Amino acid sequence: TSYQDLSDIIAKSVFCEAVRKLGVITFKFEKPQSPETIFSHRTKIPNQQTITRSFKGDAINDGVELIYIDPDTNEEATIYAPDNTAIRPRKIETQGVRNFDQAYWLAWRAYNKLRYQRITLNDVFTAEGQLLSPLSVAGVTDDTQVMPSGGEVVFVDGLTLTLSQPVTFGAGTHSITLRKRDGSIEGIACTNPSASPTTINVTLAAAPNEPIYTGDSEQRTIFTFANDSLASADVYIFGNIDRTNPNAVSIEAVNYDARYYQNDTVTPS
Repeated sequence: TSYQDLSDIIAKSVFCEAVRKLGVITFKFEKPQSPETIFSHRTKIPNQQTITRSFKGDAINDGVELIYIDPDTNEEATIYAPDNTAIRPRKIETQGVRNFDQAYWLAWRAYNKLRYQRITLNDVFTAEGQLLSPLSVAGVTDDTQVMPSGGEVVFVDGLTLTLSQPVTFGAGTHSITLRKRDGSIEGIACTNPSASPTTINVTLAAAPNEPIYTGDSEQRTIFTFANDSLASADVYIFGNIDRTNPNAVSIEAVNYDARYYQNDTVTPS
């Protein structure tokens, strides 16, 4: 077994992913988190995005059976989530797990992902995709729609922004997410200053922490726009990241849902 394989076994047993960059292996801990950054059609290779939505059916696992080593008996033990009545359980054989609490939380995370993981994203990002690593969480616009929900800010007049792409205001409240120069993001509530529901202008509720850039010397400030009730629909947690081509980074991701971790605070019994 290679050192990298051993690192991967250890990482997965403690809710982490072993990430190798420039010959250095680090552990990235999987935990509830907010999006690190956003990707709109301005930071993607065109016509590469596919979004697959699945629905619960008879072929999907309805429970989890997780096997670990009982430290008292040094023999295999099994934890069931939600219980031992599942007809098609997903069977997980762990390595390096010798603690009941640890096994319990791993089993329930796996079960919650069966329940709430319903969207798979495949996409190709520009060079900025190099900044991602497995377990990164980021917002990604759905460019399979007729009207993309993201783009660049092209003009600023006080708190009113002119956008490169039109956005549509519907019922409820809306927010625009702006990406800063360091890749982090800031969400700000916004309203429609025009009479038409579809517009290229939005008015911010407050000034952003970092000035918006609309010039030509570097990339303009990127935005995504969403109805607040749907804001979490475009947030993903990343899995495989192919950096073979540094200017076209292929990624695989699934929808992020904080409910994956809802049993982390439960005391195992």
